[in-house]
Amino acid sequence: MENSYFWDSVNEETNMRLILDCSDPRLIEAIDSSWFELFRVWGSTPYAEAQEDEYFKRMTFGDPHNYNGIFFARLTNENLDKKIDEFIDYFKKRGLPVTWWVGPTSKPADLGRRLEAHGFIHTVDMPGMAVELDRINENLEWAQDLKIKKVQDDETLRHWCGVLFPTYGLGDYIDSFLAMETHIGFDSGLPRRSYVGYLNEKPVATSHLLLTCGVAGIFCVATIPEVRHKGIGTAMTVVPLREARKMGYSVGVLQSSRMGYNAYRRIGFEEYCKIHIYRSQEES
Repeated sequence: MENSYFWDSVNEETNMRLILDCSDPRLIEAIDSSWFELFRVWGSTPYAEAQEDEYFKRMTFGDPHNYNGIFFARLTNENLDKKIDEFIDYFKKRGLPVTWWVGPTSKPADLGRRLEAHGFIHTVDMPGMAVELDRINENLEWAQDLKIKKVQDDETLRHWCGVLFPTYGLGDYIDSFLAMETHIGFDSGLPRRSYVGYLNEKPVATSHLLLTCGVAGIFCVATIPEVRHKGIGTAMTVVPLREARKMGYSVGVLQSSRMGYNAYRRIGFEEYCKIHIYRSQEES
């Protein structure tokens, strides 16, 4: 497989000592790191690029959407201004906007303020949440006619994209994402899987499970507007977590949107940190 360097890395992390409960001191870093791991999957393909060193983790797509940017920066007061300028220049030369995710393990502690001094705008905060999988609320209800399937071929992948991308406001980038996902393939042995929810044979919801950093990460939870408030997003979160529990995982993590926060709380998730999002002014 052409992107085996990525999967070797993921498999090494997947086989690490799992985080067994939310008191583990590694939990905060797992919540922070798992967000980048989702993007690093796509960076393992010829259609995007993931780079990292001791100072940063960077994601570059060819498309000018909001997911080009910097994750997990570890900078010092001595090199911070120089590095920020380098990152801005890197994306500007490619005609791309810059998004910077500042998490609980980012350094220095005042990184957000320093980014604002360089022209970035603080746009939103995402709660970083976790739940012990044996404490998931199993009494939640959702539409009984909801059918959840794994993405396992081109058809289900197109259904997944057809729900997720318009819901996230990324409808223009479906084709490039299809190319990335098709390159990765549908091998059931990979430490990731996507899910599509159907009502009356119509795809209406999505989610994604990534097993990395010793935890089960939940991403890409989306429901089309017409069928919201029926517990469908809850189902799309709980079903992958149950599957992760069967595979021996003990803790699930996610980064919540404002819309999903209360639903995740009902499942049993608690907030452990926040991830602050800054964007270049050209993007705002």
